[in-house]
Amino acid sequence: LKYLQEIENREKLHPIYTDKPYQSINHTILSTSTVASKHIAAGGFGPVVNDGYGIAYLIDDDQCGLLVTSYLEKELPNFMQ
Repeated sequence: LKYLQEIENREKLHPIYTDKPYQSINHTILSTSTVASKHIAAGGFGPVVNDGYGIAYLIDDDQCGLLVTSYLEKELPNFMQ
């Protein structure tokens, strides 16, 4: 809906789209997905925001795999225990 409003009326965006809670809830830092198919050995995807992470994982009968992607090199102290 935001995209449609932007292309129809570029000068005045509805206030909900500039509202802090709306912006916060639509800023997904951690995006995960499983690669669930016996025909796929590996795969991945990028993060959905510039400062986020994309995590693809595969769990099979005899193996499991994980791929973490980001746009920038980062230290990860908040994710380590």
